[in-house]
Amino acid sequence: MAQTADTTALSSETADQATQQDVLPSDQPVLLGTFLAVAGNRALMRSGTGEIVTLGVGDRIEPYQVAAIGEGEIMLVVYNQVHRLTIPGRP
Repeated sequence: MAQTADTTALSSETADQATQQDVLPSDQPVLLGTFLAVAGNRALMRSGTGEIVTLGVGDRIEPYQVAAIGEGEIMLVVYNQVHRLTIPGRP
């Protein structure tokens, strides 16, 4: 028999804070999370077009190529320049 989790209704204030509009830039890549593993680190990103993708080192999210993934950060290379992105709201 499947178990169900107890849920609590959200207050309107909590729901409003969790669904803020225009907080993240919509026209450029945004790092949403990182997954660190022996088999290879992965990053969850939203592209500049709004697509959600999982990337590893060497993958491309146009026009960038993933150079490195660490805890809460990703290094992207474009035109021989390195750009460091972090998860929004984290130092």
